[in-house]
Amino acid sequence: MNTLTDKEMKARYREEHEDRVRDLSAILRSPEGKRYMWWMLETCHMFASTFTGNSTGNFMEGERNVGLRIFKDILKIDPKLMGQMAQSHAAKRQALKLKKEQAEKSKP
Repeated sequence: MNTLTDKEMKARYREEHEDRVRDLSAILRSPEGKRYMWWMLETCHMFASTFTGNSTGNFMEGERNVGLRIFKDILKIDPKLMGQMAQSHAAKRQALKLKKEQAEKSKP
C-alpha cells in the first residue's frame, strides 16, 4: 500500500495551492482576466449580503465561501489588485451609465 504521511500530504497540498495561485496570477495579468475574476467574485456574492432568511441563504453562503478563497488568493498575489479591479469596474459602470443617459436624451 502506498500511503502518504501527513507531512507528505501537507507538502503536496501546499505545492498544488502554489500552482493554483501562479495560474490565477497569469489570469490576472490581462484586463480580460481581471474583468472575469471581478464577475466571478460578484457571482459569489462577495459584495452583497447572502442573508435570505431561508435555505437559499445557505447555498449563497457556500458560493460566497468560494469567492472568499479566490479573494484571499488575489490578495496573496498583489493586495493592490482588488483596488485596481474595483476602479476598472466602477469606470466601466460609469461609462455604461453615461451611454444609457445619452441614448435616453437622443430619443424623440
